[in-house]
Parts: sequence; C-alpha cells; structure tokens
Amino acid sequence: MTNATDSVDTDTDTDAVASPPVLQAMDILIAPEPTGATAHIGAIFDVDRTLLPGTTAERLFLRFLWRRGELGAHAALETLRFAGGYLSAPQTFPQGVRRHRPYLRGKNAAAMERLGAECFEREIAPRIAGQGKTVLQAHVAAGHTTALLSGGLWFLIEPMAAYLGAHHVIATRLATRVYHGGVPLLSATLTGPHPYGDAKAQLLVRFAARHKLDLAQSYSYADHHTDAAMLALVGHPVCVNPDAGLRREAVRRGWSIEEFR
Repeated sequence: MTNATDSVDTDTDTDAVASPPVLQAMDILIAPEPTGATAHIGAIFDVDRTLLPGTTAERLFLRFLWRRGELGAHAALETLRFAGGYLSAPQTFPQGVRRHRPYLRGKNAAAMERLGAECFEREIAPRIAGQGKTVLQAHVAAGHTTALLSGGLWFLIEPMAAYLGAHHVIATRLATRVYHGGVPLLSATLTGPHPYGDAKAQLLVRFAARHKLDLAQSYSYADHHTDAAMLALVGHPVCVNPDAGLRREAVRRGWSIEEFR
C-alpha cells in the first residue's frame, strides 16, 4: 500500500487537476502497464454502485469500523461539528463529508490501511459485481490500460484494483501529519482534488495525456449523473446501473446501458 503525504494539499478546486505533481501523486500503479499495440486504449471504471452495486466501499468501511470499535464518540462529534457547516445546504452534506473525512482525523495511517485491506477482503470483495469483474478482466486480456477512478478512499480502492487485475488507481487521498512519537496520523485534508463530477473528468483527461491514451477509442463505465462529463470524453461510454439522471442522458445521447450484478 502507498502512503498519503502532505506534499500537495488542495481543496476541491478543479484547477489543481492541471498540476502534474497532483496527478502523479494520485495515479497509483498497481500492476505493470501493458505495452502492446492496444495499450493506447483505456478502460476507466467508477467503483461505487458500478463495480460495487447498490452501495459504496466507504459505507461498508464505516460499518466495519463501527463494529470493530474504531469509531467512537470523538469521531461522531467531529462529523457532527463538520455537519454544522452544511445546515444551510443539507443536500451537499454527503459530498462534503467525502471531501473532508472528519471521522478519520487523527487516526493512525498505517492502522487504517491495514483495516482497509481487511475490510476489503471481508466486506467489499464478496459484493463486487461478477459482470463488472468479467468486463474489466476482458479489457486487461485485450491489452487495454485499465484504471479505477473513484471518489472513494485510496486504501479501499487499491486492494480492489489488485484483486481485479486493474493497472491503476486514482482515488481520494488524505494527507498525513507526524506528531509526537513520529507516528503518521491522518488529517482531514485531501492531497489533490476530490475525484467527483468535473474534477473526475479532468483527472481522466490528465491521466490519458500522461499515459498516451486515445480517448476516442477508450471506454468508461459509471453509474451517476455527475459522471456524465467523464463518460462524454470517451468513444465508448457505458452507463452501468445508472441513476435516473444518467439514464435520461444515456437515452438522449445513445450511450450504452448495462447492469452489473
């Protein structure tokens, strides 16, 4: 597992995506890249409710932490205090929490990575869509460059990519701070932008440039209407388990619709 650093601290400003060091820090190589004649074709997969139908990796992780006694009163108070800032716009609260992860502030980084790997094995892996696994591995077999592009936490997405055989992960990463005793603890500050909405699309553009992908020949798989900008970038957009907004967009644009179960 890679460790988050505090070398690049940004909020959600999508202009930060243009910075090469930001993408380099977020682009985590999981498996050796393909080098054949079809390596210029990308296959980019969203995770939550796409490869993982009906739920999110972080929701499963939160439940796992709660059962293990890793989330106590302090973490709950941190989240509630943070939630106070969203009283005027409660509909933005879920993404606000996902951008800042107040419940992880001060947690031992290495311990959370170990718990993340255990949670993946016990709770997440059994829920991965069989069809999604088959499709992704077909892209790998075809020599395409594959990536999981997710707003989920990197230490939950990395073991998924390794399990599926994907080459890259681009996911939400948190900075660490070293306090007394020299133990790296997680902060609530992201290193780089939150891969969501327009930022997700911009991250795909930068990823494609970095790895010399031909987006016109590439594939992208996602479920949510906020992924439409990312899907529109590729020649083969696939709307997987789409919400109502994305389903309307798919019908309007003639995009493929698939169900991963």
